[in-house]
Amino acid sequence: MNADMGREARRSRRHRLPGTPPVFDVLAERVLGRVLDMSAGGMKLLLAEPLPEDTLYQVRFELPLPDGRRAPIVAGIQVLDTRVDEDGLLATGARFIHLEGAHARQLVQWLRQREGEA
Repeated sequence: MNADMGREARRSRRHRLPGTPPVFDVLAERVLGRVLDMSAGGMKLLLAEPLPEDTLYQVRFELPLPDGRRAPIVAGIQVLDTRVDEDGLLATGARFIHLEGAHARQLVQWLRQREGEA
């Protein structure tokens, strides 16, 4: 068995979002889950029910900004896997497959601010 099997392939650092903001399925107009953490490549969502792997969603969520405002983000995501995490919670990993220019810039700025705090 390969020693790397079971390890996550991560290119960028994860950052927790304060308050675990809800993530809305734009088309179905329902909450899919709540953001636990985020990286430049995607996010980890806390779920109430499993999401099928490889499913694509257009989602909306808000990034909390340092000044107390919230920046709305709309993104295309692909569900990678759903499992019970180390805390015993149902969670899924999702990768970003599409971010509009302004939303991508806002996310990059938010992540850079978090990197500066670390």
